[in-house]
Amino acid sequence: MSRNPGLAAWALEHLAPGGSDPGLTGDMLEMAEGRSARWLWGQVALAVAAGYGRMLRRHWPALLFALAWSVSAPALELIQRQNEAFEARLWTMRWPWSTVCDLGYSLGLALVFLWTGLVVCVALYSMATWRFDVRRLWRGIWLSVPLYAVALAAATLLVGLAPHSWINIEQMSWVQLIREPVFIPYDAACWFALSIAVLAALPRGRRRRARMAAL
Repeated sequence: MSRNPGLAAWALEHLAPGGSDPGLTGDMLEMAEGRSARWLWGQVALAVAAGYGRMLRRHWPALLFALAWSVSAPALELIQRQNEAFEARLWTMRWPWSTVCDLGYSLGLALVFLWTGLVVCVALYSMATWRFDVRRLWRGIWLSVPLYAVALAAATLLVGLAPHSWINIEQMSWVQLIREPVFIPYDAACWFALSIAVLAALPRGRRRRARMAAL
């Protein structure tokens, strides 16, 4: 295990929520003199875990909002149902463009839904705290794209592998779609991407300097 202080400082800066506290990093590196690499990286892990714990306690309303927003994600099926003629035109294209365009349409619709929730959540937070950072909002928007793409692929694979009964979406209402268990992995994918994007987009608060006690 490496005992490189520079690598430990880099890990704190890039893994801890909101970056590292210079005072905390300096104290940790000073106390690491003469100690083992296991102690150093144990302190790094504790600092990162403590940072995420504080972030969850501070932003739990935003995470609950993301959960409530994601539960309504199956309503996108109703929107697609109203645009069946448009999707039918996509499938008249030659392969593979028909598949690419259809996937792009579905993913684009889901991202618009995701970004709307992100903007609404950040707007509510900004009105409550009088803090807003447009650069962090754009960061959350761009971050949501790969996060949702990966989470959606995992949810699709899970639904495809798990046994479930066939459902007729054409005859289901919005409430019935929300209650349908087969959509739970897709709700979870939306919540995962939206939660991380929201945490990345919210303005930073003031950092409090904390000293690390020796273990």
